[in-house]
Amino acid sequence: MNKLTAREKCFCRFCAALGNPAQAAEWAGIPADQAKSILGREEAAAFVAACEGELGRDSPEHQLLRGVLRLVREGGNDAAVLMLRHEELTPRQIQMLDLYGVSSFKRGSDGSVEIKLYDRLRALEMLERIVGNASDRQEADALCAALEQSAGTLCTGDGDGQV
Repeated sequence: MNKLTAREKCFCRFCAALGNPAQAAEWAGIPADQAKSILGREEAAAFVAACEGELGRDSPEHQLLRGVLRLVREGGNDAAVLMLRHEELTPRQIQMLDLYGVSSFKRGSDGSVEIKLYDRLRALEMLERIVGNASDRQEADALCAALEQSAGTLCTGDGDGQV
């Protein structure tokens, strides 16, 4: 039985938090084929189960963690589409956009559109506080490092997370 590396533990935590191994692999920076083999290992399955137990799948804490993880990872692509093409989009197309990271949307009287995004840096700080309650600080640090690496550039412009 091989011991899990810090990156593999990070992947397992993402699996437990997200319930989506493909997305967890992407976020942890692990190739999809390697992710399948990791999940096939007994120690990884046990670690995922333990993480799920800690999170309490349907608990408010788990829902909060999933939401914060999504904010950290959320791209602004669909928000940019909405901002640039709002007049061309049908209601159905707008409904299909992933606007989870949008905090507000305002249309000016002159036809301009203002979209504000949630601050990803604050979401990362909140995630750090959540993970800070973990018993194993080394695992928490690995999780935060993987998040920061996978999130890429957190803010653009003046750093307030707005487009």
